[in-house]
Amino acid sequence: MQKLEELIAALEKTEGPDRELDTQIWLLTTEGATRATRHIESSTNAWPPYDIDETRNANGAFVNPDKVTGSIDAAVALVERVLPGWVWGISALGDVLLYERDDSPAAYRTKIKLDHPVPAIALCLATLRSKLSQEKNNAE
Repeated sequence: MQKLEELIAALEKTEGPDRELDTQIWLLTTEGATRATRHIESSTNAWPPYDIDETRNANGAFVNPDKVTGSIDAAVALVERVLPGWVWGISALGDVLLYERDDSPAAYRTKIKLDHPVPAIALCLATLRSKLSQEKNNAE
């Protein structure tokens, strides 16, 4: 839970899309995902040193995480993957809302409103806060 709380805090501070945050969100919301970084140096100095980011899914395949902080489509896919059955919307005032559906089609149990100037980041924040809330409830 602490990593999730730290990720939420970082998202609240970011001003725009961030590929590192995209990767961190993917790692914390994808079971079996791993990440390693290898530093490569040329033994003959033929090229400058560089790092290789090896982000992998549960099957060990390399992945390029979705750009959830910069794409509303990717942020919606994150909601659908992390919070199945939840619905989202943007109010007339521009607020991003995330709802947990109850058994009846017209009823909702949880409504989360978060403001951020970037709608995709606002939706990511709402999703991660909802996930954190679920984890805290399950721990009790």
